[in-house]
Amino acid sequence: MLRLFTTWAIVALLGTAVMAGCGEKKEAEAAAEEPGGRPDVAVPVAEAAGAEAEPPSGEALVQARCTSCHNLDRVREEKATPDEWVEIVDEMVEKGARLDDDERGAVVDYLAATYGK
Repeated sequence: MLRLFTTWAIVALLGTAVMAGCGEKKEAEAAAEEPGGRPDVAVPVAEAAGAEAEPPSGEALVQARCTSCHNLDRVREEKATPDEWVEIVDEMVEKGARLDDDERGAVVDYLAATYGK
């Protein structure tokens, strides 16, 4: 009887944990639908407090946004001219990469400087 109760309690706890995770996902999806909502990037403390924060670097953007679809090995293997990086980044944006114009420019600059021909 105790074993049955213990098993049931573990199942109930796991179910609660899974449901809590689903709620977090729904909140993140809702944030993504809000203007400027980007659940894949944490809001810097200074920005949350109302102070102006430095925009993320191109490297930080590549690590945060590009790795949601593929690993960085794919980026590191590519050697391209600045114009080719513009085309590649634009193609990734068309496929769903979330970059505004300033972020797009920072990513292209970083990739061209780091992984250029």
